[in-house]
Amino acid sequence: MPQFTITLTDEQAEALRQLADHWRESLDDTFARVVREGIDRLMSDKANDEHHAEDMRRVIGPGGMDDDIPF
Repeated sequence: MPQFTITLTDEQAEALRQLADHWRESLDDTFARVVREGIDRLMSDKANDEHHAEDMRRVIGPGGMDDDIPF
């Protein structure tokens, strides 16, 4: 497993400590959870962006939009 070093601001570190207390987890476990869930959310955002970009490529017809009306 690759290892990374990051620097948190004081505010981010405090937020992480608050989450760890709230979830009753260690800072390491909390940080891993935040990273996993953040990656999952951002990958979902990426897939959504790609889906919308694909919809934008479906431009056809004289009006410029695909309204599923045969011409």
